Amino acid sequence: MKRSIQGPGFGPRQESGEADDILRTLALLRERERLQVGDISDALSVSRQAAHRLLSTLHFHGFVTRGSENGSFAAGPVLLELGLSVVGKVDIRTQLRPYIEKLAEEIGETVHLISLSGRDALFLLSVEGSRMVRVAGRTGQKIEAHLTAGGKALLAQLNTAEVRKLLGRQKLVGRTPTSLNDPERLAADLEETRRRGYAISEGENEVDVVAIAKAIDAGPYASCAAVSVSIPAARATRKFRNGIIAGLLRCVDEIEKSGDGLSRIRP
Repeated sequence: MKRSIQGPGFGPRQESGEADDILRTLALLRERERLQVGDISDALSVSRQAAHRLLSTLHFHGFVTRGSENGSFAAGPVLLELGLSVVGKVDIRTQLRPYIEKLAEEIGETVHLISLSGRDALFLLSVEGSRMVRVAGRTGQKIEAHLTAGGKALLAQLNTAEVRKLLGRQKLVGRTPTSLNDPERLAADLEETRRRGYAISEGENEVDVVAIAKAIDAGPYASCAAVSVSIPAARATRKFRNGIIAGLLRCVDEIEKSGDGLSRIRP
C-alpha cells in the first residue's frame, strides 16, 4: 500500500513507493552523519523491518556503510565518489593520482589518498608499491579514523572540541595493543601530530603495518584529504622512515604548490 509523505526539501506532496523511500533516505544523510533503523522508520512512517531492509539494500550497493557503534549507518563510498565527481566538476582521485603514483614509484611503497567520512577514514585511492612484500591497497574501504595515520592527520586539523564532537567521549574501538582507543591518549597523539606536522600509526590497525601521513592544505577548505604511506613494520627502521617522510612531505608540498583547483573541493 502506497502512502503519502511530505517534508522540507523533498518537493511537493506525492505518492511514494520503495524508490521514493530510497531517495528520501539518501537525502537524510545531508543532515545527519549517521542514521539508525529507527530514524528511517520514523522519517518514512514505515516499520522497523522495512527500514532495515531499505538500509541493507543501500549497504549492499555501497551507498551507505555500517558504523562501528550501535548499528548505525553513514554515507558510503559510492555517495562520496558521486559527490566528489559533481562538486566543481572535479574528481580529486583523478586530479591527484599522478602525485600518488609518482610517490609510490619513488619510494616503492603503497601510497593512499584518504578523506574523512564521519568518524571513519575513507580510502579514496591506493597505489601499491613495487616491492615484493608490500601493504595491499584499500581503495573504497573505511577504517575508524583514529586507527589510521591518514585519519589522524585529518583529525589533527580539527580542534579538541571538534574531535570530541566527531568521535564522542566513549571508549574508541581498538584492534591491536597499540590502538589509541582512549580519548586522552588520542588527544595527546593528535597534539604531537600537530607539532610534528605529520601523523604516524604504529601498528594501530594492523600490528605489522606502520603508516605515515600528512594532510593536504587545500586553501579555504583546508585538509579535505591526506596522503598516507603504508610500510611493513619489519623494514620501518628509523633511517628508512626518514626517507619515507622526506618523500611524503615533498609530495604534499608539490600538491599544495600546484593549486590544481583543490580549494574548490569540500571533504
